[in-house]
Amino acid sequence: MLGKGRGSSYEELDEESEGDSRFGVNKRALYEPSGMVDRVRRVIVSPKRACCIAIIVFLCILSIALIAAFSRPFVCCACKENVDSEPDSLVGQQQGNDSQSSLSSNGTSSVVTPPTATNGEPFPWTSVRLPDFVVPLSYSISLHPNLTTFVNKGTVNVTFTLKEPQKFIVLHVKELELSNFHLETGNTVVGVRKTLIYVKYEQLYIEFDNILGENVPYSLSIDFKGNLSEKLEGFYLSSYRTSAGETRYLATTHFEPTYARLAFPCFDEPSLKATFRVSIIREGRHISLFNMPIAQTKKLSDNLYVDYYNDTVMMSTYLVAFIVSDHLNVTAVTANNVTVSVYSPAEQLHQAAFALEVATSVLDFYDSFFGIPYPLPKQDLVAIPDFGAGAMENWGLTTYRETAILTDSNETSVGKIQQVALTITHELAHQWFGDLVTMSWWNDLWLNEGFASFVENLGTDHVRPEWNMMDQFVLSKTQPALQLDSLASSHPISVKVDNPSDIESIFDTISYSKGAAIIYMLESFLGKTTLQRGLKTYLNTYKYKNAKTEDLWRVLSLESHNMNVSLDVEAIMDTWTQQMGFPLVTIERKGNVVTAKQQRFLVGSSAEEDGVSSEFYSKYGYKWHIPLTYTTDKSSKPKLVWLNLGDAEFKVSSDVKWIKFNTNQTGFYRVMYSERDWRNLIEALKTDHTVFTAVDRASLLDDAFTLARNNLLDSTIPLEMAGYLTNETAYVPWITALECFMEMEMTLKERKSLRNLIEYFQRLLLPIVSEVGWKDQGTHLQRLLRPSILFIASHYGDEEVIDEALKRFREWKTNNVRCDEA
Repeated sequence: MLGKGRGSSYEELDEESEGDSRFGVNKRALYEPSGMVDRVRRVIVSPKRACCIAIIVFLCILSIALIAAFSRPFVCCACKENVDSEPDSLVGQQQGNDSQSSLSSNGTSSVVTPPTATNGEPFPWTSVRLPDFVVPLSYSISLHPNLTTFVNKGTVNVTFTLKEPQKFIVLHVKELELSNFHLETGNTVVGVRKTLIYVKYEQLYIEFDNILGENVPYSLSIDFKGNLSEKLEGFYLSSYRTSAGETRYLATTHFEPTYARLAFPCFDEPSLKATFRVSIIREGRHISLFNMPIAQTKKLSDNLYVDYYNDTVMMSTYLVAFIVSDHLNVTAVTANNVTVSVYSPAEQLHQAAFALEVATSVLDFYDSFFGIPYPLPKQDLVAIPDFGAGAMENWGLTTYRETAILTDSNETSVGKIQQVALTITHELAHQWFGDLVTMSWWNDLWLNEGFASFVENLGTDHVRPEWNMMDQFVLSKTQPALQLDSLASSHPISVKVDNPSDIESIFDTISYSKGAAIIYMLESFLGKTTLQRGLKTYLNTYKYKNAKTEDLWRVLSLESHNMNVSLDVEAIMDTWTQQMGFPLVTIERKGNVVTAKQQRFLVGSSAEEDGVSSEFYSKYGYKWHIPLTYTTDKSSKPKLVWLNLGDAEFKVSSDVKWIKFNTNQTGFYRVMYSERDWRNLIEALKTDHTVFTAVDRASLLDDAFTLARNNLLDSTIPLEMAGYLTNETAYVPWITALECFMEMEMTLKERKSLRNLIEYFQRLLLPIVSEVGWKDQGTHLQRLLRPSILFIASHYGDEEVIDEALKRFREWKTNNVRCDEA
């Protein structure tokens, strides 16, 4: 989900639209292209400048503190002003009276003011979560979004039952005008005694005249009215301009995580699944779209029509979507007879062909991979002009920012084309992992996003096997996650969240990229077949339901036993999901005995401080179950040793010269070797770097430069290792190396040694600059590598590259000659 204002470029990260929610900004970054050129645009602050900034900030804070101290008004200690407080201590309590008692720190009883409704009355329900005794069954929603007045009017009729007799229910609602509350069961009408709204928790409390019975279906009807705002959340207004300059409007939705309540009153929690039936009134010049196909269309007047849609399957509110627009579409059918359509404005429809090809192909692949046919009759992919994030996995109606789905074969770069494919395969993976089976609550968000972020690579690899997506996986997922998770400000993958603001904050690199990386690690020690069989069992067991992380681990453990692997997956993976950070594995070799020791890798703090300074206490003491893999110069077949919350010792052949640990960087950890072993690895790289896979070469560079940057390894080791790059042509090692070069440059900024470092980098770059050239040709990975190499060469002052770039730019500007053809 990539949130930008109208007309904005996909790459313009420095100009956020006013409508961008924090959620959109967080998730948007996860869908942005991660090429070298994009990643090196960062702020570099010298030590002197940083010192000056720190001094200025300190003086400002001191001045503010002094002003506050001397200007504070006199307050009589004996007096207390009654404040309408909304204390966090109320969260989790059940229905109470108009006031509640609690114990103060000295043991005396004090009165806590309950939440206050908009009419000034106490709001009886005090938990941010909805009551667990309500079971929604179905929604019937009628909508009339007016694209002239920008107002949406509608009615929702929700059928529910209760697990126990109650006199009230609580729903979610936000920024809607409500009227005409009506409850009935069978032919009996139940009077509505009171309705209250609590803005902070976005809740609607409805109290009835009579006690509602257990397991009895009730039907609640509410009329509502709301504005089609430009917030990029809920049911909102978007627009685009035609080539003739005409502005055209559309109404579209974005409900994840907690925005369905902006569109209609509902039980807006992922575990409260129900079926949905929708009807939409529209003008004749528009079409409407919903999660399901249209059942029928009726004409209301000369220019008004109403579309009635088929009922959905059981699904969560955040996956509901509806759109009214004038988009056109291209359509194809999968091998399993699912209709796939890509919608866009008419003038951009020619850019939808690639998206249609990817979507059609990957749906068939996922049918086979998950072992469950896609459960809906159609899949629509819609290009939205204004979208707060890159894409959204609404079931059967996925939505995308225009630049995340549309491509022009003559203009779109190979990096952008690859990102479009990854975005589509990510959202379509969610149709199973997230939509068919949904996390019970947002603390298991990573279960949805981590798996989709892993499977997107498998899906794209199926569509374009020559792209080598699993090699690129370490660049897009593992290495960025390692960098972020080494900070004390990181967080565990699975974290407790309640408030909407907390939910939004966990849509980040940890949930997506680290989640994907540890699933890649899981696949490496379980095996592809075991993982795939386990996923099939998991999806079949919990389809149309909700699940928790431990449910998946339980299924995979059983599957491993069936495959004679016998691993306690839950015990292993809990050490990776319930504590932040990752281990540094230190290798010591004496003769043929190898000792592997683990400790947390934490930037800026010592290992002894791990469990003290962090806000996240770890019951595991920051120790992990580590699947330590390795290859040697005697055997390229990976071997596995387990470090189970401690260290390990094992033997290798006495004639082994070098050992490379963390094969293909499938493990989420770093490795520190002895100086002798580093030297042996460097010698092997310089003698014949192809004895290591491209990913292993990249992981050696990544570990060595990172450890040196954190003063755990002498800088001569990574710099000497980098010398082999004069013979390197592969994409993954080079992109890793360029990242490392930039990080080291930042570290040495304004130091005398920087000039020597840059000259060394220039020498390393000469052969690859000559190799890639300027023509946009070669394999996909060669075409991806070319702009990064030429950019970094110009960055380091290669005069030939700079002169050639300027010449080609002038040719394009003067004679309209493409830069790769000049």
